[in-house]
Amino acid sequence: MSDKGAVMSRAIDVVWLLGAAVVVVGATLLACIGLWWISAVTIAVIALVIWIASRREAQIILTATVGCISIISASSVFLPDDGSAISIGLRVVGSGLLLVSAFRAKSQGYSADPNLKRIVRRWTVALGVPVAVYIALATVPFGMWNDFLSYEVGVVLLCVVISCSAPQLASGTLQRSVIIALAATVISSIAMGFLLPEFGIQQGRLRGVVNNANLLGFYAFLLGVVALMAVKRTSARVVLLGAAAIALLWTASRASTLALIIAIVVLILLTRLATGLLVTAGLAILGIIVALVWPSFLNVFEGVTRGNDSRSGSLDVALAAVKSNPWSGVGLGNEASIIASSPLRAAANGGIPGLIVVGILWVAILYTSARVGGRTLALGVAAVAHSCFEGWLLSPVGPMILIFALVWLTVAHSDLTSKLRTVPGPDKITSTRNKAATGLA
Repeated sequence: MSDKGAVMSRAIDVVWLLGAAVVVVGATLLACIGLWWISAVTIAVIALVIWIASRREAQIILTATVGCISIISASSVFLPDDGSAISIGLRVVGSGLLLVSAFRAKSQGYSADPNLKRIVRRWTVALGVPVAVYIALATVPFGMWNDFLSYEVGVVLLCVVISCSAPQLASGTLQRSVIIALAATVISSIAMGFLLPEFGIQQGRLRGVVNNANLLGFYAFLLGVVALMAVKRTSARVVLLGAAAIALLWTASRASTLALIIAIVVLILLTRLATGLLVTAGLAILGIIVALVWPSFLNVFEGVTRGNDSRSGSLDVALAAVKSNPWSGVGLGNEASIIASSPLRAAANGGIPGLIVVGILWVAILYTSARVGGRTLALGVAAVAHSCFEGWLLSPVGPMILIFALVWLTVAHSDLTSKLRTVPGPDKITSTRNKAATGLA
């Protein structure tokens, strides 16, 4: 690509990111004054106009971006109290737009190489099969056929979106769309915390455009991971990591903060150890300097380091359910209160077999991630750790598991392309052999 082409590509990326952020912030302001229907129509009209005016490649990116934002919007704070049907509709529409984007990318001639297709197939099986088995264990023994069918349909939709993503990955569509959607969500939430704190802050914690602080923390964790592992330009990486860090501190989400730290530590240990240690040391020194110059800065860590235990209730509820029915549990959704942990929720809903299925799911995630590379394994380890404190890993109809699956694919593709760049080409191999033959190597 020429220098002019590279500049134009960077300019387009910036415009997409700023445009998405402006649209989400504008829609947020409309929703804040009770005009969420106008907000939705505004997004749809602007997206349609941009789509019509764009090149075919840009249309593919825009379709996928709106799909990702629609899925995230399924957990928006601005949906009405009785908006469960709208929330489900947004997830279905978002998944449909991702599929349309995939088919458009394929029709434009984008085709993934066999290695990437193999990774996509493995990821589909690793995530889809254990979740489907868990749903069966938690519903069929209790005659919950409606729940069984609806949740299994969610598993199928999840698997279809993942399995059809190869052309999007090959074209770079999915990577850009996921980054733009997460960045727009986190940045607009931070803006909302400053501009409209009465809506964006709940009990001193930032929740922004989604319905609770822990959910925003999860999106910030994913944004930090994808910025660190899949964004190539240093300037964009710094901006996105900064936004993720601000959101994590402001949401005071301990599970998401811990998950991002785990991802960074594992990445340092598995990849560029020296560089990672230097960067970590530099950030630590910078933090010390800022704390000395601006002592009140340390107050932002109070939420993350708070000592109250909000997960002990989940353990008590899960243990009570397992004691009453150790081999079957109490069924999906029949626990005494919401359990904020994937393994504990599985044990309560499906008994000991449900807990075993979660263990298999963890092994599948880690094994599949390890087969790809160090970056993907770092994300897999962090996701497993995070799922110990949140139940998103077992909710196939929820937005969190779908966005996580897309982020995993983005990081896996980055891992794969990084490996391909380090493999010497035929000319280099021949040159090395010639040097060895002449004694110059």
